[in-house]
Amino acid sequence: MKRFSRISVFLIFVLVLTSMLLAACGGGAAPAKPVEPTAPPEEPTTAPVEEPPAEEPTKAPAEEPATDSDETPTLKVWADEIRSPIIEELGKSFLEEYGVGIKVQLVGFGDIREQFQVAGPAGEGPDIIIGAHDWLGELVNSGLLAPVDLGDKKDDFLSTAIQGFTYENKLYGMPYAVENVAFFRNTDLVPDAPETWSDVTVIAEELEADDKVKMGFGMHEGDFRWLCFWC
Repeated sequence: MKRFSRISVFLIFVLVLTSMLLAACGGGAAPAKPVEPTAPPEEPTTAPVEEPPAEEPTKAPAEEPATDSDETPTLKVWADEIRSPIIEELGKSFLEEYGVGIKVQLVGFGDIREQFQVAGPAGEGPDIIIGAHDWLGELVNSGLLAPVDLGDKKDDFLSTAIQGFTYENKLYGMPYAVENVAFFRNTDLVPDAPETWSDVTVIAEELEADDKVKMGFGMHEGDFRWLCFWC
């Protein structure tokens, strides 16, 4: 019985030790479990690291300017109702050859110079105007024109035409046509053509003094190209 008692005590002691060890293990494992929740909070910290792909949308706006630069450059031209259709037709071949578009805005010939002096300084003017050479001084002095260089093409134009668009030794326009000033006279009243403008003044005054005409000399209003002795 004593031996059994010793064995029982030993077993009880072993059981006690085992329970203590289990308790110790259980006591050590208990604090370990709260540590586990600390792992999930670490996950959000890893998520921002993977966020660079989310920056991809910022690349799209950066590409937009490239589309703007690919747009066809365009020259704005002011021309009257007679020349506009011709320039528009020439603009098609100009675009094919040079990759530059032509936009023609219809403006009355008599209004181009005045409106250009208003629209130009405001940044709303044209790139090219179709006008007369005697506008040159006024527009250059207003700072609205820039010199042009025709290069070797300059020799293809009449020297008088080039001279007409030259101001202070600088060329400001490309002549496309030369027009003659018309001067008519009534040969019944003025049989011999006057040689100077002074002669025109004298003859006109004599015709008026003799009551042969109401006006000895006249100019078409708004168009100096039409001059005449009135009958």
